[in-house]
Amino acid sequence: NNGAGPLEFTLDDEDVITVAKVLRQTIEKPYQVPLGLNPAKGEPDTRHGLSPTEGMGGPDLFGHRWIDSDEPGGPTFNWIDISGVGTPVSLGDDDFIEVTLPFTFSFYGVDHTLIKISSNGYLTFGPDGTDFSNDPIPDPNDPNDFIAPFWDDLNPSQGGMIYYYSPDPNTFIVQWDQVPHFGSGGPYTFEAILKSNGQMLFQYLDMNSPLESATIGIENFDASDGLEVVFNAPYMHNNLAIRIAADSPWLSENPTSGMVPPGGSMDVQIIADATGLLGGTYRANVIINSNDPVHPDTTMPVRLNVGGTPDIDVQPNPLVFPDPVFVGGADSAMIYVRNLGNIDLNVSDITSNNPAFSVNLTQFSVPPFDSVGVQVTFAPTSVGTITGSLTITSDDPDEPTFGVSVQGEAIPAPAIAVNPDTIDVDLINGDSTDVLVQISNVGGSDLTWSASATGNSVAVRPMTIKPGAGTATRSRGDLREMAPRTSEHPYPALVIEAPFDLQFSFDVQAASGALGNAGSEYHNGEYFTTRWASNLIHRYDLTGTLLEEFSITGVTNLRDLASDGT
Repeated sequence: NNGAGPLEFTLDDEDVITVAKVLRQTIEKPYQVPLGLNPAKGEPDTRHGLSPTEGMGGPDLFGHRWIDSDEPGGPTFNWIDISGVGTPVSLGDDDFIEVTLPFTFSFYGVDHTLIKISSNGYLTFGPDGTDFSNDPIPDPNDPNDFIAPFWDDLNPSQGGMIYYYSPDPNTFIVQWDQVPHFGSGGPYTFEAILKSNGQMLFQYLDMNSPLESATIGIENFDASDGLEVVFNAPYMHNNLAIRIAADSPWLSENPTSGMVPPGGSMDVQIIADATGLLGGTYRANVIINSNDPVHPDTTMPVRLNVGGTPDIDVQPNPLVFPDPVFVGGADSAMIYVRNLGNIDLNVSDITSNNPAFSVNLTQFSVPPFDSVGVQVTFAPTSVGTITGSLTITSDDPDEPTFGVSVQGEAIPAPAIAVNPDTIDVDLINGDSTDVLVQISNVGGSDLTWSASATGNSVAVRPMTIKPGAGTATRSRGDLREMAPRTSEHPYPALVIEAPFDLQFSFDVQAASGALGNAGSEYHNGEYFTTRWASNLIHRYDLTGTLLEEFSITGVTNLRDLASDGT
């Protein structure tokens, strides 16, 4: 300071070539909530967001970023109490007041001189200052064009007060002081500080439950852009500060303001941080605003050269297939090759040390801060726990080869056997016949099957057969149920039905000469029946011819039959 009076200054910065635009892309939220769904007044909000994973975020499409006081390089919590000097505003529930700003405030590129202060914890340049139901950002429903330090259903008519104040021509502060939540909960004391250079600072002094039903962030006039800090999720705590600005994302100053006495000087740190930047050259300006009447604004150019390095990572690692796979079958799962570096990562090969594991991609490039999915296929040829590893070769300078462990469980496959494999019958019109079909499982795992037939309607009972076992189903050709033959279907169709394990198409009484037959069973290609209340059992072949009549010693008064399968 070469002058005769104290020099007061503030520091800001701006991009010359907006780096944020180089890095910006549409980033999908890690959660989805229905837009336009607003609970009724006093009803619980069932929509839930996710807590921020870091104390910083952005940018939005305009270039705004946010950072909080918990994050290194974030703002310092420095509460400015205006309750004793500010203008008090008595608002009712779901109410607002419009006031004049002490400066022209540019918000998403639009200049404003008026702003609405809502009782529900937000500021807006739009028409709606009464909305009690907070929304995710962005949301096309009103309100839009807002700044939300803590948008929730607040009710200053039950207590507390709202104040606004301008301590200098470049600062505007709104303070919600001990304002309760609608119904119950709270109270809350927080403030929003707007600067003439477009910066926004939120500070939270005394915040009480509930703290997980609010929206913090900003949104433009038509909801085509916005920056969400949090929506309906745990995050808030006392003595927290959040800074939102569209300044250079890689340049900062410490301190950002001060006073230099006449003839004195002060050291200021200009901090360039290349974290998250692509390789290349970046330019910005440090803007010094002061009370120097001759040079109130001074600009200092800054240039940053960022070197580029790819950095590989793979998730998940190890890759474990969750479900067993049949020998001779195959299953697939995904790994994601990530590039944590700031220039392209070039993968030149992916090899497997076990032929049971293969991949669908072996050469590709991964952009900075992005990932590429690779499909891994597990096709076992033997039973047991199968392990292997994938080796990824890339131009990562410190990890040119990267290993991924893989593991899967292989089990024996089921194998179907059908006897007979062909059914050929001759019928006259109006007649029908039954043919027994044996389905067996000669494999090593349960066989689940179902059957269908072309032609007439089919009734099928799906079943599961244990290894080494079998079951029988009946194929029935019935000309009474068939449509006339056509050139496309010149032969009668076979109809498979299985409402019971066994059905007869012949007269048991006529074949056996026995009255009062009771019980029937099929075993090893033969039928068996018993005579009611006797000790006689009849054995028939598949045509219904009686082969034998016999009894079992000690067994009398028979009522039914059953087979244990042996």
